[in-house]
Amino acid sequence: MTQCIKCGKAIPDGELFCAVCSKDPLIAELNGTTVQETRRIPTGTVNKPVQKTIAAKQTAAAKKPASKQPQKPSKTKVWLICVSVLLVLVLGILLFQQGKLQVERNRLRTGQDELERQQLHIAQTEQALSDTQAQLEQTEQQLKDKEQEIKTLTAQLAESRSSQNQGEYDMAQLEQELTTLQEEYDALKEEHDLMVEAVEAASGYKEKAEFLDKYVVFVVNDNSKRYHTYDCPHFTRSNFWTYSPKLAQAQGFKPCPDCIG
Repeated sequence: MTQCIKCGKAIPDGELFCAVCSKDPLIAELNGTTVQETRRIPTGTVNKPVQKTIAAKQTAAAKKPASKQPQKPSKTKVWLICVSVLLVLVLGILLFQQGKLQVERNRLRTGQDELERQQLHIAQTEQALSDTQAQLEQTEQQLKDKEQEIKTLTAQLAESRSSQNQGEYDMAQLEQELTTLQEEYDALKEEHDLMVEAVEAASGYKEKAEFLDKYVVFVVNDNSKRYHTYDCPHFTRSNFWTYSPKLAQAQGFKPCPDCIG
């Protein structure tokens, strides 16, 4: 047993179509004959269509009426074809709409993802802006503190410079006074040295002067009968005699009340 090459039903060996499919006008036309002319293929083991010979085709062509019109398809087939076309169109429209809907969903999903990314970026930007604003306020406060420190240091520097200038002026004044004092000291020391030298030089004369004041008196020729010391104002250092006090007293002279007492 073989199967119908159209519907797949079991048919005797050597047949191509079953009894139903062999009555199909399209099958009959395909085989080059009408439904009434459809013949059975000889039975055999080969399950292939038997090719017609050229003579058989010529005979079939001769038997075919010249003015025969092609058969019109039945209403059922036309309806089925229309329904099939309509279904195909509807299915195509549905698939097209489904594709558009999927594309729109993808676009919306992409837009939503992009919107979420934008919102995340905006949130990050706002956070960064807030952090930057806080850092800016902190930096401004630090700048104010630095400006105050600069003002304080500037005032201290000016005061230090003023103190330094005053100190330098005082130092210069002190140096000038020290120089003057040093000069005065040097002059006094020189004078002192001279006086020491004079005292040392006069030390020998002092003993002589004390000896003369003690053992030598002077008598002036003024008829006063007085004897005087060397420092007495009545001693004129002219026209005088020198005596010892005892000798002057022995000669009748008396001590001067102004120098001897």
